Amino acid sequence: MSRALAELDRLDRDTVLDVPPPRERPARRRFPTRGEVVFLLAIPALAGLLYLLGHRFPSLVDPPGDRLRAPASTGTGTGTGTGTGPYAFMATTPDGQPVAYSSCRPIDYVVNPAGMPPEGPRLIADAIGQVSAATGLTFTDEGETSEPPSEHRPVRQLARYHQQWAPVLIAWTTPDQYPALRTDGAGGEHIEGVGGSTSLQPGGSRTYYYVTGEVVLSRDDLTQLLERPTGYVRARAVLLHELGHLVGLDHVQDRNELMDPVLSGLTGFGPGDRAGLARLGHGLCITDPN
Repeated sequence: MSRALAELDRLDRDTVLDVPPPRERPARRRFPTRGEVVFLLAIPALAGLLYLLGHRFPSLVDPPGDRLRAPASTGTGTGTGTGTGPYAFMATTPDGQPVAYSSCRPIDYVVNPAGMPPEGPRLIADAIGQVSAATGLTFTDEGETSEPPSEHRPVRQLARYHQQWAPVLIAWTTPDQYPALRTDGAGGEHIEGVGGSTSLQPGGSRTYYYVTGEVVLSRDDLTQLLERPTGYVRARAVLLHELGHLVGLDHVQDRNELMDPVLSGLTGFGPGDRAGLARLGHGLCITDPN
């Protein structure tokens, strides 16, 4: 398989307390229509914040003013298997710690079943189980929802979910309904999925943590992929990659890692992926009331 190379737009991270930090940008996957699956480098959504109830809430509009740029945190670690590998984080605090979900609260998630292929429930349960095992984080299935995916998804939806933060949304849709999934670039390459989370900083720039996010999968592309003989494990790899972004992993240029933007035949996380996921499972313990 020829390796697709592209430049990754690095995230702006704000280290100035009076300027809101941007939303962590969703990452995309794509594959050629000829049949081979290719993972696309993360393509950012517009990001910004609004203030609500004394907290800073991200939106999808870049805030005015200058922001300081901080490099993504990278490292090399040992996974649960043998060998070592690189990992990187979607966002870090000024002292270099990865932004992560609270380590002492479950990550609630809901699934919009519209357009979901028959294998969808098993695929989601399988992939979430692997991410939970790799991070030590607990995921709670809150059932189905009619909420459609949105690039402008609010993090607080009391009327719909009756809790402080909207749960993570997993949904299947089309490029017409979710523009971030539109065909990108030359060669007929399709974007298979987008994953990312939104952060909050309750106590200054060193207390960033994720409160919710979404994984949006291309309905038609994943359905076609699942019809192939090895389609299930390849579709699961797509979902694992997007869930990696959801909990905080960024891309790395290493074909031995699932977070490489190009598929190299891997069907599960590599050693660097697992090392990064383990670090993301030891984030701040923040207990927000629901």
